[in-house]
Amino acid sequence: IVRERLERLVDLDERGVLSARGRGMMQALDCESGDLAAAISTLAFKNGLIMETSGSEDQVLKCLIPLTINYDELKRGLSILEESVIEALLEIPDKAQKKDEEKLGMKVLA
Repeated sequence: IVRERLERLVDLDERGVLSARGRGMMQALDCESGDLAAAISTLAFKNGLIMETSGSEDQVLKCLIPLTINYDELKRGLSILEESVIEALLEIPDKAQKKDEEKLGMKVLA
């Protein structure tokens, strides 16, 4: 269920900056941007869910689910994560793209 919900978030991301990975109850959402991951983590925390980040730029949100979690708590936590991701993507829709442009030192022509 965790992987399915993360994959659903990946599918909702029209820019393609999100990707899901992991095994079993250890799953992660790669945001390609530490700023985006931090925004998601902050929003989740405000709603009662603690999310850790990792990766070279803190761009990965870790989902380390306890083995003793019940189904209702799991659904609630995943719902908070989904709401936080959607809100963060709406607030900073092109943050990851801007970061890549800064690295290259030029603007991408559309």
